[in-house]
Amino acid sequence: MIGKSDWIMESWHCSSLRVREVKMSPSAVTVSVSAEHRRNTVARGIKRVRSDTGRTEEDDDEEESSYSCGSDDPEAEGGVERGPGETAESCDDDSDLSTGTDSEEEGEEDSIIKAACSVCINGGSLSDPPDIPGLAHLLEHMVFMGSREYPGENTFDSFLSKHGGHSNASTDYEKTVFYFTVHPEFFKKALDMFAHFFASPLLLESSLEREIEAVDSEFQTSLQSDSDRLQRLLCSIANPEHPYSTFVWGTKKSLTELPNEKGLRLVDHLKEFYGRHYSSHYMTVAVMSTDPLDDMEEWTRDSFSAVPHNKTPPPNFGNFAPAFNPEEFHRLYRVVPVADVNEIQLLWRLPCLFDKYRAKPMEYISWLLGHEGEGSVLHHLKKKNLATEILVGNGQEGFEYNSCFSLFNCTIVLTDKGHNRIEECLQCVLHYLHMLRKLGPQERIFREIQTVELNNFTFKEEEDPDPYTEELCEAMQYYSKEDYLTGKYLFFEYDPKLITELTESLTPDSVNVMWSSQLFRDECPLKEEWFGTPYSSEDLPASWKDAWQDPEVPDYLHLPPPNPFIATDFTIKQPPPEPDKVTY
Repeated sequence: MIGKSDWIMESWHCSSLRVREVKMSPSAVTVSVSAEHRRNTVARGIKRVRSDTGRTEEDDDEEESSYSCGSDDPEAEGGVERGPGETAESCDDDSDLSTGTDSEEEGEEDSIIKAACSVCINGGSLSDPPDIPGLAHLLEHMVFMGSREYPGENTFDSFLSKHGGHSNASTDYEKTVFYFTVHPEFFKKALDMFAHFFASPLLLESSLEREIEAVDSEFQTSLQSDSDRLQRLLCSIANPEHPYSTFVWGTKKSLTELPNEKGLRLVDHLKEFYGRHYSSHYMTVAVMSTDPLDDMEEWTRDSFSAVPHNKTPPPNFGNFAPAFNPEEFHRLYRVVPVADVNEIQLLWRLPCLFDKYRAKPMEYISWLLGHEGEGSVLHHLKKKNLATEILVGNGQEGFEYNSCFSLFNCTIVLTDKGHNRIEECLQCVLHYLHMLRKLGPQERIFREIQTVELNNFTFKEEEDPDPYTEELCEAMQYYSKEDYLTGKYLFFEYDPKLITELTESLTPDSVNVMWSSQLFRDECPLKEEWFGTPYSSEDLPASWKDAWQDPEVPDYLHLPPPNPFIATDFTIKQPPPEPDKVTY
């Protein structure tokens, strides 16, 4: 157990928030944020109800990751997609916090400053046992099914629903995140209920079947997501000896049939996984409320001190063989999508970049390759009516951004004409990357990006407490203490050597190409095991490789010119004491 005397405190200020870091040395780390000002943001979200569990769902109406895994409910309104294991818990309009007409109630609820708490656990689907794929996702569901101190399955849901709150969770490849929001008046009680999910979850065998159904329901929704299908296809061609090849969503088959065939008792493995990975020294916690920092610190310490410490090192995936074999990765895959789209995706495998966040070399390259102005790849392809959109970079989800490697992605949405002239589209991208290698890093461009991102962060609109604390507890897993709030956004250091190393890796000799079109229906004899995605695998055509060797950069590709419209002076000018007199 974590002793209460192990806490270390530190506080600092950021904008209009008061922030304090609280450490359980050497265990869990908590950041408390006190929002002492009212906010006028409007509550957003799509609400859904799962009648089988009595839960309700409310999802932030934000842009989802391109590698999300579908919602809990396949019939959910709006079809919001989620990441592997993302579920939603309770939300209820019938809050007893406001009275009056429906419109008045809605207005009052929107103006309430919610309290929130988020927990990030340094463990996820890459830690699944090979015989039970999807176990981490299932555990994320099961911890909400009552604790020793609060044994009722729906006790927490009902409490949040009654007091204007909701909860959510998601399982990623190397992390699992939980959060809840509630009216500040009831934050202390909700925090204690929440903390005991991690300290003493019941993990009852009687709850397994229902939660496996929920996990399987999410997977059934993901079957219609082309981004999920491409994600799983890439994992299927990974080295089978590497955990990245594991199926992470979980289904009835992976969580029931496969364990039964091997004589495995699922609940025992679930408890073993909990004991290994739900340890206090793997956890970071962020809390936010209008309550005083001293009170939040005391409540968090008292509640989370019950979380056990297993005194084992966190998972280390560096001991495995490389995640991809070059002969399987460096190929052309034709894929039949669900949607009627024509897309080409180029992927490169780069080293892990966790400790390079201050230089952000991949973001620098992404900014240039994804530029849309004159001289850019997209500008040329649009001019030729070959493409309508380009998506470049890395969304920093576990699928593409983990401790094993980082993926650099360039996806082009093709027109019918572009589909028929695919070589020209590919060559344009590779020409541009060749130009970046030839010209080398450009400090002028880096400084422009740096200034723009600093301005965006400085004048960033206030977020709702649930995504804010969720982002913060994740940041605490990866960034230095002084960068918890800014590490995701700011370009701190210009590192031309690091930029050069990455651009030198983005060559034709190491690219993976996935070409999606329904026109390939009769050309894809292979099927991915879990999603059933039709695809084919072949060597990259020799004609393509020949055209990619030592290309000359055409005149229509060039770097963006200096931007004279980047703001650098935000001084508010004072008006003269008296207006100028106007004479006629």
